[in-house]
Amino acid sequence: MSLTEHIQQHNARYVARFDRSTLALPPARRWAIVACMDARLTVEEVTGIATGDAHIIRNAGGLVTDDAIRSLVISTHLLGTNEFAIIEHTGCGMLTFEDEPVRRQIAERTGADTADLRLFAFRDLEANLQASGAASPNLRETTVEAFLEHWHEQPELVVLDPPRTGVAPRALARLIKIAPREIVYLSCDPATLARDLATLVGDAQNPRPYQISEVHLVDIFPQTYHIEALVRLSRRA
Repeated sequence: MSLTEHIQQHNARYVARFDRSTLALPPARRWAIVACMDARLTVEEVTGIATGDAHIIRNAGGLVTDDAIRSLVISTHLLGTNEFAIIEHTGCGMLTFEDEPVRRQIAERTGADTADLRLFAFRDLEANLQASGAASPNLRETTVEAFLEHWHEQPELVVLDPPRTGVAPRALARLIKIAPREIVYLSCDPATLARDLATLVGDAQNPRPYQISEVHLVDIFPQTYHIEALVRLSRRA
């Protein structure tokens, strides 16, 4: 029996006894958990939570990758989570290989270019957990403009969550110079979002350094004109 056939066979039984339609969209406990995808690990049993209590974001190793951060941004800013945990475990498959040999194997089997494929295998569980974000974050109280003026490294990802007035032009100009690989822009005002995207993206006649990869619109204030927009931008090649 294939996976699709298995799902179809058991789904009718699940639907017949489904009793969670009254659960709210935001997680009840305002928690978010990043955990390993290991099939032996049932996060709800490990943590003692129930369906609807928390967002559970899973990947190989329980790593805070760019895509996990994307999910956490949505979880936090659109759905109100305010406490987080990372669950990694001994006996993890990510401890059993190294990236480079696996990249070569995949290239030989498929003919694909795997030079930029990052698998994030690790040898030290404790060190990897710290690198995933378990260490205390570095918090600074300053304006975005002042912070960017003194930032000279090229980050992988920048998350923008400005007020309704949008991002200051000087901050956008500096951000373009720093050139992060990706930008996630969370906006509560379509007008200032459009203005700032024009600076970052441009148009067909005058393309700017970034292009739009994803757009998500979320109505978290039903029956009002307010809407949240989440835009993911990637640097043009």
